[in-house]
Amino acid sequence: MPPLRLTAADLRLHPDLLRGAADPGAARPQPAADDPGAAGPSAAVRGRKGGQKGSRSRFRLRPPEPGENDVLSSVLTALLYHPRVADAYRMNTGAGKLLFADGTTSRFIRFGKKGSPDIHGYLKDGRALFVETKRPSGRKRKEQVEWINRASRHGCVAFFARSIDDVRKELG
Repeated sequence: MPPLRLTAADLRLHPDLLRGAADPGAARPQPAADDPGAAGPSAAVRGRKGGQKGSRSRFRLRPPEPGENDVLSSVLTALLYHPRVADAYRMNTGAGKLLFADGTTSRFIRFGKKGSPDIHGYLKDGRALFVETKRPSGRKRKEQVEWINRASRHGCVAFFARSIDDVRKELG
């Protein structure tokens, strides 16, 4: 198969992307450059009010936060390589209607129990393993906290994991 070649015309923006509906920032009025009270473009670029050294910057560069899917795949990999874990797998839960090929929909169905953790498994000593993964800023839902607490009370190993460090902390 020949390599894909792009021309300048292929790289042009689609006209719909240039409209106000697709670009909400385009409709904002910009302050006049000669208005002394307005924060002009130079202040916005600098990110400091009045150019004072040490003032809190409006624009801080932070490393991007990993998504929950990234956390889930790294935690699952760490569990599969952990010497105490016999098996671990992703357990999907959710609800909705199925769409059939003829365009009709099924009745409302739910698969999995509400609050069920993302990862199910078992340890080599026979205990069940439940891990709910969250991104670093992710919030725990009430049903998820109840599930983890109930499983822990009954002898299962159940915990929340925001990184592979939580796996090491819980399993040693």
